Amino acid sequence: MSLIRKGIFTGGSAIACAGLQVLASMMLARDLLPAGMGKFQLPQATCVLIVTFLCLGIGQANIYVINKLKTDPKQVVKNSLCVSFLGFVLLAVSLPLVLSVFEGYFGAFPLWTKVVFSIGIACSYGMALLRPILLAALQVRQVVAVDVVNKGAALLLVAIGYFAGWLTVNTALLIVAISFAVGLLVTLWFLRDRIDLRYRFSFSVLRAEFLYGLRLLLANVVNVVDVSIGLILLRYLIPDDFDGLGHYGRAISVCNLSLLIPLAVGPLLYAKWSSVSEEQRKSQVAMATRIYLLMALAIMVGLVFFARWAILILCGRAFLPAVPILQIMAVGIFLRCSFSMCNSLLASDGKAEVTAYVRGVSVIVIAAVTFLMVPRYGVAGAAWANTAGGLVVGLAYLAIFKMKYGFSIWSLVIVEKRDFVYMIDAVFGRSGLSKAAGPAGDNEGNAQ
Repeated sequence: MSLIRKGIFTGGSAIACAGLQVLASMMLARDLLPAGMGKFQLPQATCVLIVTFLCLGIGQANIYVINKLKTDPKQVVKNSLCVSFLGFVLLAVSLPLVLSVFEGYFGAFPLWTKVVFSIGIACSYGMALLRPILLAALQVRQVVAVDVVNKGAALLLVAIGYFAGWLTVNTALLIVAISFAVGLLVTLWFLRDRIDLRYRFSFSVLRAEFLYGLRLLLANVVNVVDVSIGLILLRYLIPDDFDGLGHYGRAISVCNLSLLIPLAVGPLLYAKWSSVSEEQRKSQVAMATRIYLLMALAIMVGLVFFARWAILILCGRAFLPAVPILQIMAVGIFLRCSFSMCNSLLASDGKAEVTAYVRGVSVIVIAAVTFLMVPRYGVAGAAWANTAGGLVVGLAYLAIFKMKYGFSIWSLVIVEKRDFVYMIDAVFGRSGLSKAAGPAGDNEGNAQ
């Protein structure tokens, strides 16, 4: 399977996994209602942030250690298993204490819920460290299988609970824990040929993983905070409104679902930018950005005009107060998505950390606007804060395009006929981006 086909396959699987997650969330929303969904989502968002920080970027660093430093994969697996065990124990013991000490923030849960949920989060930590080892070997099918089994197990259990009538916040958190445990077991199964107990823990390998992982940690944490900061702050600013938390969380989920469209199409739009000439790369980036802009515009219009139907279908009538929240956030989605090709351009240039800086500024803006607007406008204020963060991201990427890479604004926003021709050809495998971009694209990308 070629690299671009693997990218298409991975993007398609992301859509499939999102579909499984949507089906599960549809049933959860109808049984838990807004307050229950708010209470269900809050510990998850917080724990994802904790796990991301605790990973220290080591999971992604495993890819670098295996492929760049040529370290024996069995040694990397051995190290990752040891680190996973330590993290597992730490999370399984500490998270129930955190949920108990901050019960006023997270809400009251039985002890068994706290313990089982924490064990599940600990399993997700193991997955975060071990799953990238499959990616390092380009075992795309196995990676997809892990994701599908994880989401599929959750959907199956939610469906059983929904039709049996025993879905509650506590059982929903239990389902999350079981699905992560299943995902970890499947990951270990695919890595079984690289698990060799004769290998000793290597501190030199750990040092290489740690040092490279620290370079990724900031970006990972910022990305998670950028997504969850609104939900976390909203609970702090409106402590007695789990309903509003549920409305905001569902609007965020629908927005994130819409972003999977460009994620799936993305591999069709660009070649390996780090290995082509400067003129070719500028032409390819300009074309990809124009198509992303068009997709972002379509997503925004769809969310604004069909927000009511989207909420009714995906969440139920109880979540209709989320409609204006979703419509506000749609503008932010457009601003974030339009020039997101800048991420790949910066990565191909060896400057991926710039993306983290941009997202970091976005987090600061979201937090500041949230503190200013939520006391006056409630949940809608948090939605406007999210949109303000999107404005910062969009303008920053546009400035990078213009000032660092010399793109003309028009070359990035005026969609051309050949852009559609390329998309059709790419889907049917008849041509590559450099062929579609052609000389005209090169000239356009350099126009000032």
